[in-house]
Amino acid sequence: MWPILAAIFAVASGAVSYVQARKAQKAAKKANDEQRGVLVNKESNIEQIPVIYGERRVGGVRVFVSTDGTYKTVGGSTSWYAGYHPDTDSYDDVSPTPTNEYLYIALVMAEGEVESITDFIIDDLPITDPKYSGLVGIDVYLGGDDQTMPDTALLREANEFWTAEHRLRGVAFIGVRLKWDEEAFSGIPDITAVVKGKKVYDPRTATTAWSDNPALCIRDYLTNTRYGKGLPVSAIDDVAIAAAANDCDESVTLYDGGGSGKLFTCNVVLDTSKTLFDNLGTLLLGCRGFLPYSQGKYRLKIDGSRSSEFTFTNDTIIGGIEIQGESKDEKFNRVTVKFPNPDANWQPDTAIWPPADSAEETAYLAEDGGVLLHEEIDLDTITNYYQARDLARVILLRSRNAITCALTTTSEALQLEVTDVVSVTHSTLGWVAKPFQVIGMQLNDDGTVALALLEYDSTIYTWEEGTEQTAYPDTNLPDPFTVGVVSNITVTETTTLSSDGTVIPTGLIEWDTSYDRLVNQYEIQYKLTSEADTEFKSLFTSVPKYEFYNAEVGTSVTIRIRAINTLNVKGAFTTATFTVNGDQDAPSIPSSLAATAGASNIRLDWTNPTETDLKIIEVYRHTSNVSASATKIASINSDYFVDQNIATATTYYYWVKAVDFSGNASGFSGSANASATTLTADLGSIETDISTLQTDVGSLQGSVINLNSNVSTAQSNITQAQADINAAENDIVSLETTSSSHTSSISNLNTTVGNNSSNITTLQGTTATTASDVTALETRATNIEGDITATSTALSSLDTRVTTAEGTITTQASSITSLESDLTSLDGTVSGNATAISGLDTRVTSAEGTITSQSSDITTLESNLTTAEGNITANATAVGGLDTRVTSAEGSITSQASDITTLENTVNDPTTGLAATVTAVGGLDTRITSAEGTLTSVSSDVTTLENTVNDPTTGLSATATAVGGLDTRITTAEGTITSQSTDITTLETTVFNPTIGVTATATAVSGLTTRVTSAEGTITSQASDITTLETTVNNATTGVLATATAVGGLTTRVTDAEGDISVVSSDVTSLTTTVNGNTANITTATQSINGVEAKYTVKIDNNGHISGYGLISTANNATPTSTFSVNVDAFKITNATQTSTPFEVLTSAITLADGTTKPAGVYIKTANIGVLNANQLTAGFINADRINANTITAGKLQYGTSLSSGSATWGIGAGSSVAGVTGVGAFGTSSSAAALAAGSNGGLFGGSVGATGYGNANISAGTWTTAGVLGNGSGSGGYFVRVGSTNVTLANASYGLETASSIYVGGSYLPFTGSHEAIVSDAVSLEAGDIMVDVSVVASLGVSTVLTEVALSSVSNQKTAVGVFSYAAESDYVSPTLQEDITVLSEIEVVTPVYQTKAEYTDTMAGKKTVYINAVGEGMINVCGDGGDIEPGDLIVTSSIVGKGMKQGDDIIRSYTVAKARESATFSSSETKTIACIYLCG
Repeated sequence: MWPILAAIFAVASGAVSYVQARKAQKAAKKANDEQRGVLVNKESNIEQIPVIYGERRVGGVRVFVSTDGTYKTVGGSTSWYAGYHPDTDSYDDVSPTPTNEYLYIALVMAEGEVESITDFIIDDLPITDPKYSGLVGIDVYLGGDDQTMPDTALLREANEFWTAEHRLRGVAFIGVRLKWDEEAFSGIPDITAVVKGKKVYDPRTATTAWSDNPALCIRDYLTNTRYGKGLPVSAIDDVAIAAAANDCDESVTLYDGGGSGKLFTCNVVLDTSKTLFDNLGTLLLGCRGFLPYSQGKYRLKIDGSRSSEFTFTNDTIIGGIEIQGESKDEKFNRVTVKFPNPDANWQPDTAIWPPADSAEETAYLAEDGGVLLHEEIDLDTITNYYQARDLARVILLRSRNAITCALTTTSEALQLEVTDVVSVTHSTLGWVAKPFQVIGMQLNDDGTVALALLEYDSTIYTWEEGTEQTAYPDTNLPDPFTVGVVSNITVTETTTLSSDGTVIPTGLIEWDTSYDRLVNQYEIQYKLTSEADTEFKSLFTSVPKYEFYNAEVGTSVTIRIRAINTLNVKGAFTTATFTVNGDQDAPSIPSSLAATAGASNIRLDWTNPTETDLKIIEVYRHTSNVSASATKIASINSDYFVDQNIATATTYYYWVKAVDFSGNASGFSGSANASATTLTADLGSIETDISTLQTDVGSLQGSVINLNSNVSTAQSNITQAQADINAAENDIVSLETTSSSHTSSISNLNTTVGNNSSNITTLQGTTATTASDVTALETRATNIEGDITATSTALSSLDTRVTTAEGTITTQASSITSLESDLTSLDGTVSGNATAISGLDTRVTSAEGTITSQSSDITTLESNLTTAEGNITANATAVGGLDTRVTSAEGSITSQASDITTLENTVNDPTTGLAATVTAVGGLDTRITSAEGTLTSVSSDVTTLENTVNDPTTGLSATATAVGGLDTRITTAEGTITSQSTDITTLETTVFNPTIGVTATATAVSGLTTRVTSAEGTITSQASDITTLETTVNNATTGVLATATAVGGLTTRVTDAEGDISVVSSDVTSLTTTVNGNTANITTATQSINGVEAKYTVKIDNNGHISGYGLISTANNATPTSTFSVNVDAFKITNATQTSTPFEVLTSAITLADGTTKPAGVYIKTANIGVLNANQLTAGFINADRINANTITAGKLQYGTSLSSGSATWGIGAGSSVAGVTGVGAFGTSSSAAALAAGSNGGLFGGSVGATGYGNANISAGTWTTAGVLGNGSGSGGYFVRVGSTNVTLANASYGLETASSIYVGGSYLPFTGSHEAIVSDAVSLEAGDIMVDVSVVASLGVSTVLTEVALSSVSNQKTAVGVFSYAAESDYVSPTLQEDITVLSEIEVVTPVYQTKAEYTDTMAGKKTVYINAVGEGMINVCGDGGDIEPGDLIVTSSIVGKGMKQGDDIIRSYTVAKARESATFSSSETKTIACIYLCG
């Protein structure tokens, strides 16, 4: 913009206008939706009280939240007192725990005095909904300066903390009482109401009443001293206000065909925390207002159609006129106005002008070159679609008055004001009385006046009726507040088999539901039929079916199911009863029972049934063949059993039964009997078995020797095959080299000919001398191609046969590997047999030596076979490589044949080939000759022709040069072609070379094929030999496995004998002295037990007084653990000189030298502790970032001389300073004053300081029993008092909220937060506010008590999120009840105890600590910007940043929703913040 225009606009004659407001709004680029924000309840004592003009639905600010009653300490006993009577200041009921039947809320709505507060909605349902019948009571306070708080008020019922002095004069609010009902409420509800706002003064009638006239609302805001500018009435031009008010009240026809209304109305919620300019801009934008300031007064003007006030001509214009054209930034062809629409439940709506596809839209787009120039405007004052649409129209048309100009004139222009219309007549510009509007003016130093003018068209301000707004159609969606009932509940019983064979009783519950798109979950409540209805437990599912596990068999269960929709509206229950029968099918009877007698034992073998849920086999025995009299002697999970508890020479009868996991047992099997033999007979049998084994091993040695010979032969054959393959590979390498050379030559030839062809075509000239040579070349190339094809065929055949041989070799390698495994097994088994037999009889020693020798032979065979396997594998690899290289050679030769064919086609091309080029050059020569004749014959064009012919670029000389160059290049091409012909002849010679050519290669391949065939035969023979050896090794009677079975029984018996031996090694030393009957003894003990436990202890016995220490290491569940214990009266850690004791433990009180008693306890001079949990803490000095305690008892508690919180300063203790007042304590007694705020009359909890209305306060067990006034010293301030140590005062003199502190005023209903315990690894670093997710369920004590292990969230949208970390307990703490009996949780019942001892509890908590997690209610949460900036009401989910939440992508509460934000947060880069929220994990 030109300098003069910029200067004028900067000054703008002190005016504020709707034009500036629109530009400021656009520059701010508001991201938050303020129109939605006013519908949300907030909790804060620093939230500014809004001002409402006109009528709007709003939420409010909760400044008091309390349940009925409070904790009180009377006579040293603390109890819950309820049933408060404000008239007598007494309570009816006393109980140990809160009743919490009622919830009381004081909800501030707006600055008073307002006209009315009506149409209450609770959690999106009207208060008249049957759901709230009998549960809700509301008192309305309109905010008059004289409003009172009688004893009958609902808030007075809560407790003693909301007193008669809590009148909140000048503030419009409601007092709400809610009776708890789990069907109606799930937490503190959101409450909104329609407020008809401020009463305003109308200078037209000199009365004060409610009005939605924008001019009157602007006047009120300018003159109000509490929330507005506070101007004196003398600074307002009431004549102009009255005229503007009449303009706004102009009656217009809203749309074509009906409906009438006012030109402008004002229905706005003003945020008093914003600047005066912002709020004035909001009010002016809604009525096209200008507010110029001149002659000491503000004059409100409504922009509209008006006549010219002054005419400027060449005579009155000093100098010239500076003109600025249109700017796309300020020119629009579409304007959208966003406004709150009461017809859409006060949600944001839009009005757009011009209408889509209208003639205006088409014309404007055409004028702007098809570019959409769109402007969006937020209007918070207009709530009428037609007013919003007409304002959009005026703003668009005004933007298209494109000319802005500046001029300088005489001081006569000072009579003008911004918005006045003037005319300009200027001969140079051709303007005759052209209208302009004054948009800025400035008085210059020389007395002249500079004006900024905008082209003006009075016709744009005429109201346009337009078409009627499209009506909101009646919805065909179901009523969201009516939820259908479920029906046809069925239970199908099944069983589930776990991985260990356990059968789990399972049932599938299914039901039908009416179609309702809003239903998103179902609640299933269940209990034992015999239990009372109060025992129902709840489960939830999103689909109409649910599968349960571990139901108690034979017990009747009652369930009831209902549907719940997205608004948390719940349908009626449908009930059903069922009983789980469980698995009742017995397994099959075991078969093939056989008894084999041994030395003092009998072995039983049988075949188990095939059922997958088989658990155990029961073994029964008797001395007679009567199963009914048999006794169960074993329950095992096996198919054999050795009975050793028997007498020799006695016949025993045996039976077996099968039992499944459900306890179902089969019948008895058939009987089997045997009598045990003596050990001598068994040793003879063993000796015979060993002899047989020696024979078998000798036979095996022979087989191994034969196998070695066969392997050696195979190795020799393979070595020869390898040599043959290497020779063939060398031949193919030579062929590849030759082919590569040919490829390079042909490639170069192809490139050169291609370049020649391109050049010949471009220059259009060549010679035809090579056609016959090319034909000969084609013939010879064809012959070469045939030879190469034959070679390719031979190589393909070789590839197939080599592949077959490779498969055979691989198979043999597998067989050899299997044999190697068997031989390795044999080695281990034989060694094991030798050891067992040696322990029974010395004669086995000889056999052991033999077997060891055999083991050595087998190891040698294993090594040989491994080497053979490696050679065969290497051969396979070499053949594979040969195949690859032959295939590559084939591809190269084929490619060369293709290149030769392409070359032939290029040379012989009838259009661009050599012959065609000769013809073209001949034609060119003829045409040049003709042109020369023509030049000679045409004398009249000689001059022109000479210029053309002599042109240095395109003339004859240049052409001759080009032709000469062409001739030279063609000659070069001919030479190149001749050379290429010679190269091809050489290539042909190489290909047919008798030593290295194609034919020689084919011969070499043929030889290689013969040798591979021979190797195949040898390998087949070796495979047969290997099969024979495998048969011998695996023989069922004489093989390795049979031998292993015989020795196995002996090994078992020896192992059992070894198990009875325990090793204990110990060393004990003792030192004793005795003098005069006094004895002192020092005993040192060192002990090692069974290799799993060790102890080292030192004990001192001084005349019977025992002390000492010990270090013990033992195994806990196979994991070594250690303990160091000290038994002393005092334990100290001192420095080297013993002058300082930083750490001391006293197990009992001691008397010091000065006679004082030092109590038992731990004494630490200085400590850095992450988390400290203590019932009592006594310290001389505590330095901590934060102390969180229910009660702090101290003789003196101070931080310097004051404690600071936000902008308030609180003194504690006599002599402290509080906001400039010294010499008094902040918390006084009934006789001493306490001061807060400047001056000496303000009392926080004061005594009898002069001003009236100040109450007394005392501190008793952490509870403030009487409220003091927070006011301006006159007794007129409202009360805001919390049970605790934080308070608030009133802003805006004695009314608004000001000091940052707690909003909770009294009662027990402090921040409503539901927490639960969990455990987490000690290695996890936690920060309060981090999101936690479930890892596993660790234990339960029934369906209402569950202990889980948790971790920090780490991915987006984690469904396992369970809440937010609050704080940690000591590392080994968990509820005592869980320590006593930790069990596994089942969804129907608690079954199968797992942990029942303290040891298991200790294992569970090893390396873990207990944490407390907030899951429901209100609190704080750590968030990041991964999902964008956060606004109040946004839902929070987990993010990829560990432990941090982010904004959810929509507003639907989902399975992974963690919380709802209660304050906004903006982010930069990887920044994280902590914000207030409502938890949604409960």
